[in-house]
Amino acid sequence: MRVDLDRQLRFPVEITTTSLRPDIVAWSTKAKAVLLIELTIPAEEGIEAAYERKKAKYSELAAECRIAGWKTTIYPAEVGCRGYVGLSTTRLLRDAGVTGRNLKKAIKELAEEAEKGSFWLWLRRKDKHWGKNN
Repeated sequence: MRVDLDRQLRFPVEITTTSLRPDIVAWSTKAKAVLLIELTIPAEEGIEAAYERKKAKYSELAAECRIAGWKTTIYPAEVGCRGYVGLSTTRLLRDAGVTGRNLKKAIKELAEEAEKGSFWLWLRRKDKHWGKNN
């Protein structure tokens, strides 16, 4: 698994070559399966549009992976900036085996983290140094 956290993710060359960088790439060489996971934190009213945009963005990459013989699934995952967890995110969690109380806990934690992040941004909205390169 590769995650785009502290540095730019490099897509696994054993699958295909691309300049695209999903947030998470999880793969199994034994099963020849790859998951392309892209997190988006839109305003709640833009969740459906964000899902469609991310699905379209990675559809060509998914096709390339399939041509190379990999079973490929795209998971656009949305958590609204005010804490609404999109159905696509719930689907991803369920497909990953998260169920019952663990699913409810994960959804609650995702919602809380999105709200905290949005609040942090709101508090810094008038910061004079916002967006300036140092």
